[in-house]
Amino acid sequence: LTTTNGQLNFGYPDSVRNITVNLGGNFTLTQGGNNTQIAPVILFNGAGNQTITNTGGTIFAQSTWTINKSSGSATLASAIVHPSTITVAEGILDVAGNTLTTATSLTLQDGATLKLQGGETSLTTPTLGVGSTTVMYTGSGSYSGLKAGNSYHNLTFNGLGTWTMNAALDV
Repeated sequence: LTTTNGQLNFGYPDSVRNITVNLGGNFTLTQGGNNTQIAPVILFNGAGNQTITNTGGTIFAQSTWTINKSSGSATLASAIVHPSTITVAEGILDVAGNTLTTATSLTLQDGATLKLQGGETSLTTPTLGVGSTTVMYTGSGSYSGLKAGNSYHNLTFNGLGTWTMNAALDV
């Protein structure tokens, strides 16, 4: 199932038990549910920038999300509380100062970038792949500590902010 524009309704659970949605455009979750029979894989793979917004929906408990972008970024436009797993396989996931928590894991594979401002109120500590994963801080305020922990493979500060470490940094 692929969608670039428009509305997608998952419908009856038997029809979407184990599907993959290749999403090339923006994603807005307006409703969802707690049905554990629905387990869609949402693959954000658009060529340009994509926004991810939750306007009050509940993400299906068995759903997994994968960011796999050759260009552009997937940017959160609101808080996301995910009941399962988010994987950044390739490309940029920009949290943009929003809350991002997962019940299972937030994983960055080699070649992936997690972009943070630094003042996010809640963030699941990411599991970083071996090698070329990058965490980039872009905030313009003053921050105590680093939201993604103290151990990095590639760490970039690309903002006007100031960060005061609250523990030893391992890069």
